[in-house]
Amino acid sequence: MELEKLEIEGLNDVYALSVVKKEFKKAVDESWRDEKPWKRYQKTLLQDLAILDAQKEKAIVFEQFELLSGTENLYSIRHPKTQKNVRVLYTFTERLEVVLLVAFSHLFIENVCAEELGGEKKETKGCGEVCTGI
Repeated sequence: MELEKLEIEGLNDVYALSVVKKEFKKAVDESWRDEKPWKRYQKTLLQDLAILDAQKEKAIVFEQFELLSGTENLYSIRHPKTQKNVRVLYTFTERLEVVLLVAFSHLFIENVCAEELGGEKKETKGCGEVCTGI
């Protein structure tokens, strides 16, 4: 996997692992675009990334950002009240650059857990091989 800079107007220090765009597309059924017009979920994500880019670690005060429990530098962008409940995990470099690590529908994780516990698996769109170890 490679790290690529997101070359989108309004973002300066935001990078993503090469699989993130593909995973995001699977999670929301929307193609990733590098230029406007953006569709619903990408537009929301880009607004969140603009906040992260400007506020860095201070963005945690906004409800869509969370530090994952038991970690020191692993965060999540989430909008749990949306239909697809997409999550994007990210971290910061030492220079406070944002690095997107993985994107997935929260439904994917719920179904993996249900399957592990013997529950019924529902139809989902997941994040692919990156999440199979969760």
